[in-house]
Amino acid sequence: MNLTKNYQQMAKYNQWMTEKIYSRTSHLSDAQFKEDLGAFWKSIHSTMNHILWADIIWMTRFDLSLPYQPSDMGVDLYADRKMLENTHKEAILRLQEWTHTFNDDWLAGDLVWTRASNGQTYTKPRWLCITHIFNHQTHHRGQVTHMLKHFNIDIGDTDLPLMPTD
Repeated sequence: MNLTKNYQQMAKYNQWMTEKIYSRTSHLSDAQFKEDLGAFWKSIHSTMNHILWADIIWMTRFDLSLPYQPSDMGVDLYADRKMLENTHKEAILRLQEWTHTFNDDWLAGDLVWTRASNGQTYTKPRWLCITHIFNHQTHHRGQVTHMLKHFNIDIGDTDLPLMPTD
């Protein structure tokens, strides 16, 4: 398997799991969705905001034209839950479409960006940065699945090999 196909699969997994979270939390009140449960980003709402924020930051570094404006890290992009969900789903589709635009030769090149928080310039392999995007999403969705236990919500299967196929 080549890297391009791997990233296309990870983009599908990202969509599957993100949609499961929004679906499983749809019956929670706004207060529950935003309740501080002691997680790193405090609540389900803020954790999902952070995942979206990071996706936007990374996609911007890859020069994708995005209609979204990132805020400072730790500041929710969207206070409105439905706006968060809708924008998150739009970003997921853009990310998924994007994985069909590159190939392994392009992935072998470098990404150069300047981090706004410290002004430092970084040069890293593109494949590493794209791997990080998907790894970061999975890491924080794992925190959300733990928070769901507080509300007795079972997210169900999360294993990549158990993801439904088209």
